[in-house]
Amino acid sequence: MRKQYVLFSVILLPFIFFSFSGQNTQEEFDVELFNKTFKIASRLYDYDVAFWLTSDYLSRKQMNASGDDYFCYQDRDSTWHVLYGKYVNGKFTPDYHLTVDTTYTIHVIDRFPGDSFVLPYMRALHTAQQAMSPVTDTLHIHFNIYVHKNEDQTFTVRAFPGMQPDGTVVYGGEFEFTLDSSGSHLLETHRYMQNTFRGFSTDHPPEKITLDYHDVDEPTLGGILFVWEYKRFFPQILLITSQNISTVLQDHTGQYYWVHVQR
Repeated sequence: MRKQYVLFSVILLPFIFFSFSGQNTQEEFDVELFNKTFKIASRLYDYDVAFWLTSDYLSRKQMNASGDDYFCYQDRDSTWHVLYGKYVNGKFTPDYHLTVDTTYTIHVIDRFPGDSFVLPYMRALHTAQQAMSPVTDTLHIHFNIYVHKNEDQTFTVRAFPGMQPDGTVVYGGEFEFTLDSSGSHLLETHRYMQNTFRGFSTDHPPEKITLDYHDVDEPTLGGILFVWEYKRFFPQILLITSQNISTVLQDHTGQYYWVHVQR
């Protein structure tokens, strides 16, 4: 009998509940690992939401006049900050500083953090992008890139294929870099690449799509993020690994929850 695992999570809230039933002779689904990975995916999703809301808030003219560089960070009050500007020759010229609080209210801030705060973030992004470029420059695929400052003052930069200009959402590759506190030196590099990238149109989305991760035993961070981020486009997304099938469903209140079934 298949063993079914259910992980409940209210969107944008950290509470997760787990239950299971049935008999199983295969290796147990690693709930602790999934919870840890999903927590990171949820933060990356929030990072994207902060960017979407603030970029929509700014006019097209303002966005066109701004530099091409930005990053997001969350303060102790759980408010997201988004800085837009241009990073050239080791210097960051800020254009806009917006915040998104826990009620999704957007504020324009007329002051900017100092260079001692901003530049390590920008250097970390720039260093990671340079490390990725030998691969990404040949792919012609847009990647979303995220930076996070860790408790030990190091930085983690992650990158995944994002929504492409034509509305196609893509999966099949992931980068993760750990950098020192200055953002200048790579300490660790992790990369996951499938043999090919696959995508689905959001203009005419099918009822069901399948993410093929048969080469791994557990859902990857990029796979989990894809499901969580694009669930609004596709009624059903199946993330299939060598051991399990994972998906998200909605209950009668509209809350999302994860279901995992062993193959």
